[in-house]
Amino acid sequence: MKRLSYHFIGIGGIGMSAIAQVLREQGQVVSGSDRNYDINISPGVFSKLLAQGISVHPQDGSGIKEDTDYVVISSAIEEDNQDIKRARFGNKKIIRRANLLAEMFNPMNGIAIGGTNGKTTVSCMVGYILDYAGLSPTIIVGGCIKNYVNTFHLGNAKAGRSNIITIEADESDGSIVLYTPSISVITNVSKDHKTIEEISEMFVTLSQNTRDTLIINADCPYLKKINFQHKNIVTYGLHSNATIGAKHIINKLFQSSFTVDGHSFEINVPGIYNISNALAAISVARCLNISNDTIAGALRQFKGVQRRMDIVGKIDGVVVIDDYAHNPEKVKAALNAVKLSYKRIIAIFQPHGY
Repeated sequence: MKRLSYHFIGIGGIGMSAIAQVLREQGQVVSGSDRNYDINISPGVFSKLLAQGISVHPQDGSGIKEDTDYVVISSAIEEDNQDIKRARFGNKKIIRRANLLAEMFNPMNGIAIGGTNGKTTVSCMVGYILDYAGLSPTIIVGGCIKNYVNTFHLGNAKAGRSNIITIEADESDGSIVLYTPSISVITNVSKDHKTIEEISEMFVTLSQNTRDTLIINADCPYLKKINFQHKNIVTYGLHSNATIGAKHIINKLFQSSFTVDGHSFEINVPGIYNISNALAAISVARCLNISNDTIAGALRQFKGVQRRMDIVGKIDGVVVIDDYAHNPEKVKAALNAVKLSYKRIIAIFQPHGY
């Protein structure tokens, strides 16, 4: 089979870099450009991509070669970008990140994790549990799994040897409707990049596209209102009469324990919301017949996701925590987690978006 050559415009992005690393690990030729690379922002990201054999170029069109087969773009790339202009001039095939991911995902035994909040952590937990269990999945997620972060790897991707692939399915750009998973998870619905009505419609489409099992959060009031017409629905929850529920919950800031059907589990990540995330991951693992002992061992060793309640410094009794929370529900969850251990909290919020 001919090796294909892919050029990613905006390769430093969390979603773009994940696919790029998997394709490179699978033996394809991968290159990319990024405006942050041009102005020396986040040099560590690009040094790790370079260490994996991915060539990184200035975003001036020079990275697109005669033998480039595909030029990959995300929704953050404008039409007047020099790389896009060069690609169009050279009649290169331009493909969106989500469409490329769907092409990689849909022929395989796929697990798609969607939801307005929690999907990054759940998808990271699921990927790590499956890998820990020896199933050798391909993992493509929107956060860096701390267990996988090292000198060469960002931690947001892993190429597996099996036909199992697990991804974080994003609703913010509408691309979630492109995937046809064997198992899908919907963590919750709340207003974020789109209205609740728009997001709900996309999740209904995802459920219709799901071949085997649909896993939904029974605690989410908006999900309760959606009439999912699926033959095999598994529910999870902290407060409701769910298929998979938690009992004997002990919730601390950076460590919690609970039981599911009499089996003990422990997580070393913060907040009550991460117990809910763990229940979602347990639901997926049980669908794949992974034993409770193996799931528990994986969750105990799971170190969490970068920029999700990261302690970045301590000085004179002051603890500085970095978190990616960027909508009201996420901010509330982060603050509630911190309130378990600290009385005085100063919060600094950075609005962002391209």
